[in-house]
Amino acid sequence: MRYVTASFVVIGLCSFCWLGVMSLGVFAQEVSQQQNEFNVETVAPELGGDQEVDAEPVDWKQDEVCRMVFFAVLEGLYSDGVADDVVSSIIGPKGDLDDEASMQQRMKRSFVMDCPLCQPTFEAFLAYQNRPRFNDGSGANNFGEGLDEATRAGMLSEDTRTRLEALKSPVRKWISKKMESMDINDEQIAERSVQMRSRFDEGKAQLIELMQEDKNYESWSPYWGCAACNAAHEADMQLMQLKKK
Repeated sequence: MRYVTASFVVIGLCSFCWLGVMSLGVFAQEVSQQQNEFNVETVAPELGGDQEVDAEPVDWKQDEVCRMVFFAVLEGLYSDGVADDVVSSIIGPKGDLDDEASMQQRMKRSFVMDCPLCQPTFEAFLAYQNRPRFNDGSGANNFGEGLDEATRAGMLSEDTRTRLEALKSPVRKWISKKMESMDINDEQIAERSVQMRSRFDEGKAQLIELMQEDKNYESWSPYWGCAACNAAHEADMQLMQLKKK
């Protein structure tokens, strides 16, 4: 009798194990199917519906967010009266604007090549560096008294990380000021935020790629390496948080 009972117990345990294995197999198959379905999906930022991811690099001159960054930075440089030596530290000293190789090296000093947020920021610094004096006899060529000493010292640094982390602060301030001054409704602000995040992601992806391919970026980091991206993104996030309050 004991042998019969034991046999039933063994059979029961085997049946239970078999059912467990079958269940795990079905579960694994379902998970695998879900993963395959997810992998083929295109995930894009939401704006009330599906969006297509940009297939081609953004032409910053035709992009509203990028143009806003350009004007924000240029206005900030003028308003704060950023000194020429600080500008030269960020983009290199004045040179031949038609020398493509030289201009690329100047941009690589503090900005990410082909980044949709770095390019307009670099262009604003370049335009400010080549600004004329006012024609009013004052000899002035800006409106401010310069940056605070800590920011100035950081932007003059030859250490890339120190320079870029210092650069982020005024650029973020200038972009914030520009965005807050724009007369647009909440829906337009939300749309701009989606565009800003997209440009931020594109810039970071470009930096990561360059870190692997271009020796100029080998020591950079995706965390602090794109000052323009970080500044624009933080300015946008700050404004969105204020809108939620």
